[in-house]
Amino acid sequence: MNWQQIGAEAVITVLAAVVAVRLSLASFYSQKWWERKAEAYSEIMSALSRMERYAFVACIEMEQSKQPAADIAKQRYAEYQEARNRIEHVTSIGAFVISTATALHLSALREELEAAANLEPDWYQVAYAEHSAVLKAIEAVRTAARAELYPWYRFF
Repeated sequence: MNWQQIGAEAVITVLAAVVAVRLSLASFYSQKWWERKAEAYSEIMSALSRMERYAFVACIEMEQSKQPAADIAKQRYAEYQEARNRIEHVTSIGAFVISTATALHLSALREELEAAANLEPDWYQVAYAEHSAVLKAIEAVRTAARAELYPWYRFF
């Protein structure tokens, strides 16, 4: 074995190690970023689900002319507000973690909820409009999350 062959093998070994480390780090960062996106979409869907449940129960109670106990109504509204605040927070962060399309859908939801609040004298219409807006947002976010988290999904 001569020195040239040993030097060439050492260079190739070092280059292979550098490439392997770079590919491994890229995979690691990509996986961590995917996990952050998955967590963000999970939080969004959880908040939307709580908002939908609140509006749905409100519609049913109004249709049946039922009045929930004050403490139960207060607790439900607090949960609704917490979920809505979570959506507001995620929307304000914007497309840092979630897709631009999702941020736009959540902004549209916020506008629809504000428009629904203007129907205030008729609480049934408010609850129905909120429920419809949240259902629409759930479907839009679900579609956007599926496209972003599972890009190969659209091929099946």
